[in-house]
Amino acid sequence: MKAIMYMSQSVDPVPKIWLPANLENILARARSNNRKHGISGVLSFKKGHYLQIVEGPNDEVDQLYANIQHDPRHKSVSVICTIQTKQRYLQDWDMKLIPFCAVDTQFVKFMKDHVVGKNDLSTAQQEVFSLFYNLQSTQHDRPSMLAHNEHEYRLKCWPNFLDIKPTPALLGLCALLIGGGWLSCEQLLADSDYGRDKNLHRVLDDLNAQKLLEHRNLQTAEATARRQVVRHAQTPSDSNDPGGLSFYQRMKQFLGARRVS
Repeated sequence: MKAIMYMSQSVDPVPKIWLPANLENILARARSNNRKHGISGVLSFKKGHYLQIVEGPNDEVDQLYANIQHDPRHKSVSVICTIQTKQRYLQDWDMKLIPFCAVDTQFVKFMKDHVVGKNDLSTAQQEVFSLFYNLQSTQHDRPSMLAHNEHEYRLKCWPNFLDIKPTPALLGLCALLIGGGWLSCEQLLADSDYGRDKNLHRVLDDLNAQKLLEHRNLQTAEATARRQVVRHAQTPSDSNDPGGLSFYQRMKQFLGARRVS
């Protein structure tokens, strides 16, 4: 059995839209044909470029790739790697569309087992491949996932909606996260349209993979808040030194002085 990973460029006249106009047709035809020939695969699209992995019987994969090279819907087809394998990595998918390669477990496992490094790619290939996956992380360590219920979150900036579909649920979540305060998963589930933990966690991983998400440990945040409460409680209440008084105590002193005058 063989697997091929390749990249290509869309011939769509507006390549910077989040998905090309003909992608739905590409997926439909790929799923139908792949099912007939015992082929499975994944496809991703970023800024006018495709990244795809196809796997299956040697002859079937070779014929599919020959067809791909002559497909008029894309151009500049280049192979990233070709491997012989005894196992399928994508057995559940005739053709799966993945928006974020770095957090897709099947794609990450493929990369972990068949490491592609910078030395394997030309400068032009590196530039395109970096749209999909960080080559610096292609060691034998999977990109870390967040321990979601142990963190609070906020958003650094809005996502680029040229690269990701702006669904109402995603827009609502981003509006919550960019408000300035830190929010826990419990708060986000209560206030957003993501009704299940799994759905929310997937989107948080996607935002984190794009380096858009700030997160801090919930226990550390709670400990900091407790220390602040203790410091306020230890502030002298009857000190004659204004520097030793809390803001509210100084305000009371000021207002009292105004009443006397």
